[in-house]
Amino acid sequence: MKNFKTVLLFAFIVTAGIVLAQASGNQVYGNNNNYNNGYNNYAQHPTTQKRGIVTTDSTLLINVSLLLNKEADGYLITVGTNQEAETVLECNKAINARINKLIGQLSVFGVEKEDVYVDFISQTKVFDYEVGEKQAEQFQSGYEIKKNINIKMKDIEYIDQLIEMASEQEIYDIIKIEYIDEDIEETYSKMYKEAVKLVKSRLKLYDEMNTIELNGNSRVLGDNFYAVSPKTQYRKYQAFESSALDIYRGYNNSQNYVQKESRKNTTFYYEGIPTAGFDKIMNANQPKIGLQYVFSLSMLYEIE
Repeated sequence: MKNFKTVLLFAFIVTAGIVLAQASGNQVYGNNNNYNNGYNNYAQHPTTQKRGIVTTDSTLLINVSLLLNKEADGYLITVGTNQEAETVLECNKAINARINKLIGQLSVFGVEKEDVYVDFISQTKVFDYEVGEKQAEQFQSGYEIKKNINIKMKDIEYIDQLIEMASEQEIYDIIKIEYIDEDIEETYSKMYKEAVKLVKSRLKLYDEMNTIELNGNSRVLGDNFYAVSPKTQYRKYQAFESSALDIYRGYNNSQNYVQKESRKNTTFYYEGIPTAGFDKIMNANQPKIGLQYVFSLSMLYEIE
C-alpha cells in the first residue's frame, strides 16, 4: 500500500510538472482555431493521424509532406495618400509634389525608378455645407485625388525609415506589404527533391520490416504544392478581465447613469501553419517572418 501511494505521488508530481511546463501567453484570449481554408487536412487538424504508408495486395503507397519557411526575396509595399484643393490642377500638382519628394528619397534603400509605380485611384468632388439661421445649403468646395505608391524593396528592415519619410510628406497610410519569391520553380524543385529523399528513406524502412518484394515498377501518383502568405496568418486578441455592472439600476438607484467603457488594446501576432503532421520542417528555426510553402508527394510501387 505504501509503495502504491509512493507511485501515485510520483505520478502526480510528474503530471503537475508537465502542466507547469506548458506555455501559451496572452494569445489564449483570442480565437486561434480558425486556420485558413488553404491548409491540407493534416495541417488544418494537427491531431489528425496521417497515413504515411498504405499497402494492398499488389501496391505500396508512400505519402510524405513537407513545410518550408522561406525568407522573401523582396517586398512590395503599398502606401496611399490623398490631396484636396479647390481645382483639379491644384490638387494634382500638390499630390504629385509630395509623391515625387518621397520617391526621390528612396534611392538610399537601393530603390530604382523602375521599382516604383504610382497608381491613380480616384478623382472626386468634395462637398461641404453653408449653415444659415434656419437652413444648411450644400455646395461644392473642391476636389480630392487619391493615389497609391507601390514600392519594391529588397530589405524589410528599411520599413521604419520609409514610414518616417512618408510621414514627412503627410503620407500615413501603409496599405499592405506583399512578400515576393522571385523563383517559385526553384522552391518547388528544392522541396520535390527533399520529398523524394524522404520517400526513399521510408521505402528502405519498409523493406527492412517486410519480406514482400517489389517488382521494380513505380510512379508518382500525385503531388501538391502551394504557398501561404504572411498577411493571412496574423491573429488578434484582447487580453483583459472586466467587472460586471448593473446599468439598469444605476448608481444610487438613479436611471440617469452613464456607463463609460475604458479603451481595450487589441494585439496582433503572427501564427504560421501548424507544424504537426509534416514529415519534415525545412528552415524550422528561422525567426524572420516570410513565406511558407507546403509540399506533399504520393509515390506508388507495385508488389510482386
